[in-house]
Amino acid sequence: MYVSKSEDFYKDISSIQSILSDTKPSYILCKESFSIPEQTVIIHYVPEDAEIRDKMIYASTYHTLIQSLGSNRISRSIFISNKKELNISLFKEHLEEIKREDSLSIEEKNLQNVKNSQEYSIGCSSRQKYINDTFFLNISEEAKTAIEKLSKNTEEFNFIQLINDPQTEILNLKMTMSVKPNDIQHILPSTSPCYSIYSWSHSYNNTPAISRIFIYTCPKASTIKERMLYSSSCLMALSTIKQWIPIDKKIEAHDLIDINEAMFYSVIYPLIKKKQECFLRPKRPGK
Repeated sequence: MYVSKSEDFYKDISSIQSILSDTKPSYILCKESFSIPEQTVIIHYVPEDAEIRDKMIYASTYHTLIQSLGSNRISRSIFISNKKELNISLFKEHLEEIKREDSLSIEEKNLQNVKNSQEYSIGCSSRQKYINDTFFLNISEEAKTAIEKLSKNTEEFNFIQLINDPQTEILNLKMTMSVKPNDIQHILPSTSPCYSIYSWSHSYNNTPAISRIFIYTCPKASTIKERMLYSSSCLMALSTIKQWIPIDKKIEAHDLIDINEAMFYSVIYPLIKKKQECFLRPKRPGK
């Protein structure tokens, strides 16, 4: 454990790079000198070259750490996979994001949420298909084509991001790209929900594998209208996507930091706990 008492926050951040390992994950807690008192930023550092076991341990204990510290005392969670990312720019971007979120008053935010909720209730309509006891969403041809390409293991991209148009409730393609698992959280929208499909090429027990993962993210900054729309249509979106590509696992997350390689390993290859024997016959003398 390393504790710094430097009064220069930004200088202190840069100096932490020298004590981080290139292969060992770490949690880094930073007391903000520019924010509300008692607010802390938690940095989840998991290097690309860390052992799979270490990645899984840190992924599984993250929420326990947050609960132990008190979620009300954590202002932001940041995930990095390279210690060079831990620099002044990282926190200046974080500070700008805080300023944007604080630009509206509490009353303005509440009024906007109520307005969005009312608009959703009035404008919501049945725009789904019903086939063989299953509901499907309408989907754009562009999105359908991208999904079909991904199912054939195209080399053009391994990640698809889809958005649900609130006016038409049609699944539209937002973007396709090739991305590493630990970088996905950086391209997901931080203020609105989305559906994503990731074709994860990896190895397990020295065996190459490809897993198709459906990811539904709904950040806490999303409006009530968006939350209602995406949560109510999530299963239909998944059913729609499955028409063109098999899905191995479905992941839902509110914190984008949760979307990383360690999580993928934990959901695709869950640790099997051995059942404890309730009673063991006493051993014979001399055995």
